[in-house]
Amino acid sequence: MKTQQTLNSAVKVRVNSAIKEKAIRRLGEMGVGVSLSDLVRILLYDLANGQELPVSIRRPNRETMKAIENDLAGKSTRFDNVEDLFEDLGI
Repeated sequence: MKTQQTLNSAVKVRVNSAIKEKAIRRLGEMGVGVSLSDLVRILLYDLANGQELPVSIRRPNRETMKAIENDLAGKSTRFDNVEDLFEDLGI
């Protein structure tokens, strides 16, 4: 006997309205019969039940984070063109 889960909690997500409309339109074009709310519900259900995310979300490693921090602090080397970059790299 299958039991129906009670939907008793809400998730509120703030997103750019143009992105929301494009996503709704894309779901309609795909013809899968899934609303935006259904899509979020499916994602949360799968995540809660041990499934992988359908997209890759990765945190940069330490070396990449240091490079990002240096760049944001204005401590990175900038090049006017790719030729100057290649020359600096010795290639």
